[in-house]
Amino acid sequence: MKIAGDHIYLKELSQDHFTDYLDMFSPRVQEILGVSSPMAELAYVQEQEQKQQKSDTLFFCIFERATELLVGSIKIRSKVYRGQLCTWVHEDYWGTGYFKEAFKLASDAYFKKYPHEDHFTARVDMSNKRSYNALLKLGCKEVRVSSGPRGKQHELEC
Repeated sequence: MKIAGDHIYLKELSQDHFTDYLDMFSPRVQEILGVSSPMAELAYVQEQEQKQQKSDTLFFCIFERATELLVGSIKIRSKVYRGQLCTWVHEDYWGTGYFKEAFKLASDAYFKKYPHEDHFTARVDMSNKRSYNALLKLGCKEVRVSSGPRGKQHELEC
């Protein structure tokens, strides 16, 4: 599945994307997300591809339309998970509006797949002010502060 926007497009995660995904999963992004190594992320995306095939998650790679480069990912898991939204964009593309566009496209796909749902959740580490502020700008609302794997997290409804 490919979902086209004005500046980016989303494609469902597949093995064909793993090399490009890991190439763009920079040390800075790894640090922000608390990922220990590229190999740990590879194991994670392999598992996510299997879950996606079972319709347990929507996991998209974000591609820049002009260059067709993979620049990030956005995933919205089913309601059984706390913190359904998981996303990253390579730092070279921060401030481009690509995340905003990817969020809208992925949200539309989620609500089309789950028409009975009226929101999904996101959990953001307290130290990740950039992501927290971006989600607030997109209309997400903080509902509580929760404990996460690396400390306190903002819990939002989007």
